[in-house]
Amino acid sequence: MGDFVILDKVMQKKVVTITKDRPLIEACNIMIKKNIGCIVVVSRRDPHKVLGIFTERDLLRIVTIVKHIHNLTVADVMTSPVDGLDIPKVISRHPYITLIKISELMEKKGFRRVPIIVQGKLIGIITETDVTRLFKKIVKKHIYDLFSVGDK
Repeated sequence: MGDFVILDKVMQKKVVTITKDRPLIEACNIMIKKNIGCIVVVSRRDPHKVLGIFTERDLLRIVTIVKHIHNLTVADVMTSPVDGLDIPKVISRHPYITLIKISELMEKKGFRRVPIIVQGKLIGIITETDVTRLFKKIVKKHIYDLFSVGDK
């Protein structure tokens, strides 16, 4: 695999999106139906422009302080702005980014999901699960290589 991980091979390309004006209940129902932990919030005019992200954590934060969530929209609870998190700057300049850089970004910012934005357009998302799965493959390969050296 080398030092670089091609984003295309790690990220999930089919990102579930929603516009910020949609009811919060709709976003929750989509997340339940699709068994996902987040929805990327995009512009109605440009569905590739990321405005924010709505996650399980956002929902937990809001239900503890609001009694009636039926009147809320996604905009009321989403984490925004996403580009304030330096994701476009990190990713768009480097089509190849190391797994270490992705995991460092996730750890530093406390992210469990990172929308991948290139030239202002949403192209995918990387989750903790994706990173863990890739680390597992790398570790397995290194362990296999380590033990197979002695067998030669």
